[in-house]
Amino acid sequence: MNNNQSELKKQEKFTQAVISRGFGIAMQLKKTFNKYLNPQTESGLMLHCLLMSNRFACKAPYTDITCISNVGLYNGSSELADLDNIDEDDIARLISQKPAIRGIKVRMSHSVVQNTGTGGLLAAKKMSHKLQIPVFVHVGNQPPRLADILNLLDQGDVVTHIFHGKPGGCLDSREDILPELQNAINRGIYLDLGHGTESCSFSRFKQAREKGLCIDTISTDLYSQNYSGPVYSLAHTMEKCMLMGMSLPEVLAAVTLKPSLVLRVPDIGKIKVGAEGDLTYFTIDDTEQVYSDSEGNKLMGKKQFHIHGVVRQGEIIVNDK
Repeated sequence: MNNNQSELKKQEKFTQAVISRGFGIAMQLKKTFNKYLNPQTESGLMLHCLLMSNRFACKAPYTDITCISNVGLYNGSSELADLDNIDEDDIARLISQKPAIRGIKVRMSHSVVQNTGTGGLLAAKKMSHKLQIPVFVHVGNQPPRLADILNLLDQGDVVTHIFHGKPGGCLDSREDILPELQNAINRGIYLDLGHGTESCSFSRFKQAREKGLCIDTISTDLYSQNYSGPVYSLAHTMEKCMLMGMSLPEVLAAVTLKPSLVLRVPDIGKIKVGAEGDLTYFTIDDTEQVYSDSEGNKLMGKKQFHIHGVVRQGEIIVNDK
């Protein structure tokens, strides 16, 4: 074993130990505050602790997305109102130094861009072509129009929050698939759920499914303001997708195989010789549960994931005995 392999092995063991510690912290908090927790907030607490520990062990071989603006969300939520916040040289340098970065994030909604339109996306696409990585585009309130955003995207780019319920979404006034969206899909873009606080509408999801439109990947957009509702966890979000008509194989592919294709990391998201030994052991319980979308609408579902264990790179790091 050479020095690089030895160092990587040490880092992997360190990562597993940190994540395991995060699980232990979650268990301690659950025990202490059990009387204040319901099943959803308990799941959110667990995931939050694991995410924090994962971030702490950030030298492990996980993937990431970098923001086009050098201020990000540090000072408000209008990071692309001033395009001088984009430093192409700094972004190129960062990506060259961090191979785990798999794309450039651009938020394209009116509160973010204000009067700069698609200027931030045009800058991101310029770098995307130069650096040979995709862009990951957040869509929401217009302007800019979704059609104008989609016309700038190429094969491998990703649109997230595609089933938000705001005006100007993925369906036109006749509730047909937006022509520019169908053209972009034909070019090879990917669609991501990106549930978030305001970006998953049951009615829009259902209407799109009826027209033959579905997401490629399921993501939560989980953060401090939505892990106690309406998002809760990835498992809870997967349950909502099944409630919206996605089959179990479709849902599983959208959190395993499809993300590996989007991120261009072929050794994750599948079970085969030579791939990462990452597994989740779960069962599905036929238990009634009320689900809420980002607009406060509620539906009753009867399929719940129960997570029993997690294996990371062939080693058990979570085991619910």
